[in-house]
Amino acid sequence: MENGGRVCHVAGVDIPRLFGFNAAVYVAGEARDARNTVPRALMAGTLIVLVLYLSLNFVFVFGPPPEHIAGVADVAAVAATWIGGAQLAAAVRAIIASRS
Repeated sequence: MENGGRVCHVAGVDIPRLFGFNAAVYVAGEARDARNTVPRALMAGTLIVLVLYLSLNFVFVFGPPPEHIAGVADVAAVAATWIGGAQLAAAVRAIIASRS
């Protein structure tokens, strides 16, 4: 695969590697009630990621004033500056840079 086998790469986070969606399928043969357990595990994982993603974007959009994020590429760092100061912004930039 051209993207190094990544299925979903969002906001600098490699979703399958971090949350292990594929692990539910790997252990399906050993689950007691795989027909019900695996779909529930996949749905629960998807909902958890959805809530985390929407929460993070809520912070990005409503943390700083709108005029400070309009047209800015690194919205996460701007939001981090407003929420936790320059040190948090530097940490956010470092995390994003390490995942790029």
